[in-house]
Amino acid sequence: MSDFSQQFPVVFGALNEGFLQTLKLFAITLAGALPLGLVIYFGEVNSWAPFAALASRLSAANNVVIHTRQIVVDKRECVRH
Repeated sequence: MSDFSQQFPVVFGALNEGFLQTLKLFAITLAGALPLGLVIYFGEVNSWAPFAALASRLSAANNVVIHTRQIVVDKRECVRH
């Protein structure tokens, strides 16, 4: 039992250190991906030609498919007979 109580703080500290590194990596990834995603999205929905062309090139380069239109279904089609 004393062996466990001696090793637990060491193992717990190592796990916390790894968890903090993972959080840092996630924050860096999010900080890079969010602006790129916003540029692509707003370029897809924007009608200004230079901005739309930039977003089109970015989305084609990253093989990103963004669906910006909603499909409207007629309520009469959903009624079961």
